[in-house]
Amino acid sequence: MQVYDDPLGEGGGHGTVYLHNKQSGWNQLLVDNAGIRNISSSRVDTVGLQLSRPAWLLYGTVDGSTTALSLVVSSLKLLGAGSLLVPYKLWDLRVTNTDGLEGDRSGTLYTMGSVDVSACDPVLPIGFYVYPSGSLVFGPSIEARGVMVAVHGRVSGAVQNITVSRMVQNITVSRTDGSLSLYGDGQTDGSLGVSNFDFAGSLLVDQGSVLIEPRNLASAPRGMYVTFGGGVTLRTSGSMSVYASQANGTYVQSAQLSLSSSASMTIGGHTVSGTGVTLVVPGSMSVAAGTTISGNGLGFPSRAGPGAGPTGNYGGTGAGHSGEGGRSTSTAQGGVAYGNTLRPASLGSGGGNGVGSDCLTYNYPGGAGGAALRIVAGTLQLLGTVSMNGVGGGSVSVGCASSYIAPGGGSGGSIWIDAGSFSGTGTLSVLGGDGGRAYQRTNMYLAGGGSAGRVAVYYNTSTFSGAFKASGGMQVIDDGFGEGGGHGTVYLHNKQSGWNQLMVDNAGIRNSCFSGARVDTVGLQLSRPAWLLYDPVNGASTAVSLVVSSVKLLGAGSLLVPYALWDVRVTNAAGLEGDRSGTLYTMGSVDVSACDPVLPIGFYVYPSGSVVFGPSIEARGVAVTVHGRVSGTVQNITVSRTDGSLSLYGDGQTDGSLGVSNFDFAGSLLVDQGSVLIEPRNLASAPRGMYVTFGGGVTLRTSGSMSVYASQANGTYVQSAQLSLSSSASMAIGGHTVS
Repeated sequence: MQVYDDPLGEGGGHGTVYLHNKQSGWNQLLVDNAGIRNISSSRVDTVGLQLSRPAWLLYGTVDGSTTALSLVVSSLKLLGAGSLLVPYKLWDLRVTNTDGLEGDRSGTLYTMGSVDVSACDPVLPIGFYVYPSGSLVFGPSIEARGVMVAVHGRVSGAVQNITVSRMVQNITVSRTDGSLSLYGDGQTDGSLGVSNFDFAGSLLVDQGSVLIEPRNLASAPRGMYVTFGGGVTLRTSGSMSVYASQANGTYVQSAQLSLSSSASMTIGGHTVSGTGVTLVVPGSMSVAAGTTISGNGLGFPSRAGPGAGPTGNYGGTGAGHSGEGGRSTSTAQGGVAYGNTLRPASLGSGGGNGVGSDCLTYNYPGGAGGAALRIVAGTLQLLGTVSMNGVGGGSVSVGCASSYIAPGGGSGGSIWIDAGSFSGTGTLSVLGGDGGRAYQRTNMYLAGGGSAGRVAVYYNTSTFSGAFKASGGMQVIDDGFGEGGGHGTVYLHNKQSGWNQLMVDNAGIRNSCFSGARVDTVGLQLSRPAWLLYDPVNGASTAVSLVVSSVKLLGAGSLLVPYALWDVRVTNAAGLEGDRSGTLYTMGSVDVSACDPVLPIGFYVYPSGSVVFGPSIEARGVAVTVHGRVSGTVQNITVSRTDGSLSLYGDGQTDGSLGVSNFDFAGSLLVDQGSVLIEPRNLASAPRGMYVTFGGGVTLRTSGSMSVYASQANGTYVQSAQLSLSSSASMAIGGHTVS
């Protein structure tokens, strides 16, 4: 042994003891290393094997690399951390007795050849580690009770196959130190080849752990597939970790899937190709209260992914996904929006690094994005949590006096559910990571928050009453120096009735305006709305239409239709839902003419966009801002409550009018406490001036106000059948200060 537990020295290899009864033929291979575990943090072989110098099964001068040999033993006994290696592909070892495997759960049998233990008791007292050239033959059931079973491969030129063969069906992993690991270059007999494991029976994980790890295998172009025909149960702190393969992701299929209290599942995306994990459960899937399925921070790492946050001096920017990432103190723009609103499958992206130099030069990574999970289930009961959140940027000391730097937040990932019935009171979460904040000497540097991710749920029946969490990452101090991340989308679709809803809820988090300077070309401030996207469709050149039963905006959540060729139509009378804190922004066409005239959400129409209203609308505590076109039959407009507003800009118009800068409403305008703005701006495209007509008259009352500004060419004209200003109402008139 090596007396000191020091990574610079290792203990020696283990010894073999062979016992043979010449009369009965009984024989045994024994390895007992007296509890001495070889220690070396640096000793890692080509497939990751650590902490062992096993005894080698050898036959004198026989060249095992060219000569096939077989050994049949009655018993294999591994004690005191003793381990044995079958070192050649052409060699095989078979254990014949039912009680032929003996051990104290401290030893491991490593094999590069074939090992057959199918005749032995299914409760394994020793661990197994299968190399790329090796194979392992089990009986119908095995239980890894406090031992490791690793089906492990490597790519060295052409991939070599690992076979877990015979009729193994049922697997149990128990005790906290029990584990089963299935790697991407392994397979079972009768499956579709490498990266495919097909078990006819069930998997029970009771306190132990299971790992499904594809690695980057070009030999698995279809992805990695693992099937448990009898179902999977995780209980009593049992855990399963599933990672996506580079090509086409990873699929785990199980007749049923149950996560009992305190069990957990980890989902990891592939950080090069951006693929995720799919769980296919034809029967019932249940996630108990107190259990988690988490892919938090297991999407793209810092500065990686389609919405990666750019690096900023003294403050990284947030990563984009459903919306844009938040900006930082450096004023660098956050990561771009991407993904598919209706079929979300994208990983979250990494936030921008925080960099700078003072007494030291430093570069700290932004938060990682969330993973992507798809669940296809017959029935899904969710009482626990499914979470694919982005990670916050945090703050890191660099050793200078009061010196820190702030990395940007990662963006949330994706959750896509397709279930026959959906129930429960649990949580689906794709939160963006918070932006870091810190001080460096007397200066404060803040990073941008990461965008939220996307959720879609398709179902035949649903009684789900749990929570959807899809808000952008916060900037902890709302002082105007850093922005929160973009808002997330939640899409709900009843496959039987056809009812569907687009929902954005930013949990009341209002994005801070960057020193008052974040104003786009048409004056948009204070929002990083969720983007309605259909990746990989190019919205700049392809027309897309979406018909929804409902649009629901809550908690300062906002939605953007980002392309002129896209249109959204809301069909239900009660199809607009909200708490008057959210806004629908559109560069395309939005038709809400079928909806109730009292608007519970605001509208912001870009120059390329249009909004179609019904005959009457009431902006009761919401803002309606028009830079584009107002279409449909809208005649009567009411603006009510102190925070209600109507803004008509010179680059907008109504249908049937004389063109840009002309608004013609056949009905009346009532402003009760709210405000109206008529603002032409300097538009050479309106040589006749700006004209606004209300055929039914205008009434301002109860502190209602109207502000009218002159256009550069020919001024501004407001025509009304009658005009009434009641007590405490007001009108402001502004001239054009150039013309």
